[in-house]
This record gives sequence, structure tokens and C-alpha cells, in this order.
Amino acid sequence: MVQEILIDIKDLVVKLFDSPASKIVGAFLIGIVQHLFGPHLLPVHTAIIILIACDWIFGLAYAVCRREVSSEKSMRGVLKLTLYGGVFIVSAQLAKVDIVGPLLGGGLAGVVVVTEAVSVLENIDRLAQWKRIDLPFLQPLVRFLKQRQAEYIQRGERSE
Repeated sequence: MVQEILIDIKDLVVKLFDSPASKIVGAFLIGIVQHLFGPHLLPVHTAIIILIACDWIFGLAYAVCRREVSSEKSMRGVLKLTLYGGVFIVSAQLAKVDIVGPLLGGGLAGVVVVTEAVSVLENIDRLAQWKRIDLPFLQPLVRFLKQRQAEYIQRGERSE
């Protein structure tokens, strides 16, 4: 079974890299990122990119392992990545504005970082449970992060 999963993943990656359309889209996205963020990304932006990639990888790995890869779920994942990409861009652009940018951009980026971190940990936990691997610290950590995020959002709502 593991052999079949590895072959499926390899085929998916090969198809992505062999596709001229994916190369064009990739080059276009790299150009946009370079234009929007300049030559240097802030650490928070790097964290967001890494967490979004990890979320996608672990979510896909779980779906592949369970043989639940479907176009509907894949489209939902692509839409989620697109929406987070939009929030990421807004956050980075707000951080450039001297008056309110660092406060708003940093807060928005912080919410995205915690949201993605929770999603990555939940995907890891699903994989671990599916393979009957006990990681007892994950669920309390996820609850803690969700609680901190809710408190942060509530503080923001009260200040309005």
C-alpha cells in the first residue's frame, strides 16, 4: 500500500512539473511575489508561506493515504490557498504603510500564522490517528492555539 501511495505522489509531482501551464503559472506567481514583497520577505511572511505549504502537503498526504483525493476536495483546497494568498498579500501591503500598517499588517499576519499552524497540526494529528501513532500533546496544543487566537480576535473586536 505504501508503494502505491508513493507512486501516486510521484505521478502527481511529475505531471505538475511536466506541465507547461504549471511552469508558466509558477513563473508568473514568482514574479508577482517579487513585485509585491521586494527582494526580502519579512519572517512572518516566510512563516505564512511555509505553513500554507505544509498545510497543503499534510492535507494532501492524508487524502492520498486514505484514497480520498477528489476534485471537489482539491478545488476546496485550491480555493483556500487562494483566499489565504489574498489575505497574505493584504497583510504584506498593510505592513508597508507607516501610519497603521505595522499594527494592522502584523495583526492580520499573526491571525493567518496561527490559523495555518492549527490547520497543519490538525492534519498531522489526523495522519497520526489514522496510523495509530499516539501524539498526546497535539490536541492540547491545538486547543491552546485556538483559545489564544479567539482571545486575540476578541480583544480586536472590543477595541473597535
